[in-house]
Amino acid sequence: FDIIHSRLNPHSSHQAALSIKRAHPDIPWCAYFSDPWPPHRLPAPYQNSTGALSKWRSNSLMDSFIKLAESHIFTSTYMRDYLIKDHYLDLIEKSFIAPHISPYWKTPIQHVKKDTLTFRHAGILNKYRNPNILFDGIRKFLDKNKDDANFIKFEFMGRNYAGINSKPIMPPNDLKNVVSFHEQKNLDETWKWIAEADILLLLEFHFSKGIFFYAKLSDYLHTSRPILSLSPKEGVVADLFKKGGGIIASPNNSDQISNAINKIFTLWQSKNLDRITRNVSLAENVHPNNIVPIYEKAFKKAILESK
Repeated sequence: FDIIHSRLNPHSSHQAALSIKRAHPDIPWCAYFSDPWPPHRLPAPYQNSTGALSKWRSNSLMDSFIKLAESHIFTSTYMRDYLIKDHYLDLIEKSFIAPHISPYWKTPIQHVKKDTLTFRHAGILNKYRNPNILFDGIRKFLDKNKDDANFIKFEFMGRNYAGINSKPIMPPNDLKNVVSFHEQKNLDETWKWIAEADILLLLEFHFSKGIFFYAKLSDYLHTSRPILSLSPKEGVVADLFKKGGGIIASPNNSDQISNAINKIFTLWQSKNLDRITRNVSLAENVHPNNIVPIYEKAFKKAILESK
């Protein structure tokens, strides 16, 4: 074959590529990184408290991945800078930025305003990605707007895992008429479901450091629906939304979340949700026509570097 392309996660993909590279050093290698690795470099609380020897081994592996691959692809500049900060000057010239590609390129579903403002979230929930801070924001909104409880819904679809020996996260009793959870569906059904939402929810949380370009964000962007993101004020999502597309609220501030919900509800009542997107289409950021050429450049760079 002409080139090795390995993708993290899992890191075993890079380990396999590393073995091939060591056995056949003339084969070009392009390594892709969408998440931090090794485990002890994950942002807290995901951070793994492994022992000193394990950290040394995994750091050595990561150094090999970075140094021996002739080119790298990262999902954001923040992820790149976070992962290669110790080798930045040596590696910047062979690093490329390519967000996740959205796999859905049908014409976005025509949105129809209904009698209820519907927020929808698709993806994994767990004890770390927990919507409790969002629930607190919803409560504060409803405390000030009690009559609006019948006109607003928050729906979640996907894997719902609260931890070992724990039950799935359930709607709080006081919000059971407003919050609901749905079983995971296939990708086609999920994409249609999110495309019919009034507002999409991205739960990023403060510990992400703003470095992630989530795969679900690519699907969200293609729907052209406004997004409410609980994200750090600096990072991937904040940069994306500077020209429109969504509203950011602090992932650890229920007052900000409540105020954001109130702003969205007011715009929805007046049929002005498009003021959030500002007629800016962020879908082009994740369209194959823009992403595939980046991969081609990265592959070409790996081939040239290996000669």
